Amino acid sequence: RIGVRYINKVLIRSDSIDLGRYLHFGLAVPHGMEGDLQGFHDRAEFVHRDGVKVVLNHQNIQDAPGKSGFLLDIDVMAENLSADTTSAVMERVDDLHAREGKVFETLITDESRRLFDE
Repeated sequence: RIGVRYINKVLIRSDSIDLGRYLHFGLAVPHGMEGDLQGFHDRAEFVHRDGVKVVLNHQNIQDAPGKSGFLLDIDVMAENLSADTTSAVMERVDDLHAREGKVFETLITDESRRLFDE
């Protein structure tokens, strides 16, 4: 088994998070829910047709007073590679890395992209 994993820390200058502004995936807060969202943890698994698995975890973090944020953990993995050559495995790593990048770009919003430019 091999995998590529990226853990991204996204910070927001606010005491609470409206996740829909920053991610196209995850917890939906019901309309009418009172109070600010202070904590969450969400996990999902996706399996591609070729057996590659993508595991997404995201959860809130409290970085400092007046700042909140979340971790976006993307783990992309392939199994059953025991007969592959080193060269084939490295090509697979490159493929997994490209898939991770595509997942990341699919998940984040333009609002998140603006945060990265700050």
